[in-house]
Amino acid sequence: ARRPAVMDDALTRVAVMVGVDPVVVVAAATLLLAVAVRVVCRRRQAAAAAGGKRARSMSFSSQVMARGGFPEDVGVPEPIVNGIIYLDKPLDAAAARKALSPLLQYSRFASTPIQTIAGWKFVEPQAPVDVGDHLTERR
Repeated sequence: ARRPAVMDDALTRVAVMVGVDPVVVVAAATLLLAVAVRVVCRRRQAAAAAGGKRARSMSFSSQVMARGGFPEDVGVPEPIVNGIIYLDKPLDAAAARKALSPLLQYSRFASTPIQTIAGWKFVEPQAPVDVGDHLTERR
């Protein structure tokens, strides 16, 4: 049988692995694309109705970090994520605040992750975040 011109090699490999007709795989991929486009359009319409601001959805990695990498019944202690930077000379605390403050414009850095019925989401802080609360200086 002649392969349709629009058939992608990746889709052909999927069809062979699954053991179905490649045309069925193309039809399924087209249907999934149509559904995805509809979902994106609905989200944009909802954002426009809400004044143009759409809440940032949490990525898979952020959700894993928020809920923990292990199921509760395993009994693994909660990990503590820290960052440390070694410098040749001391960094001025005011310069560090100035350098880190622009990150607070992104909800990922300035918000708290909470779990809702619909899944994880970021909640904006009620009070301004002070970058200095997250810096420790040792000499």
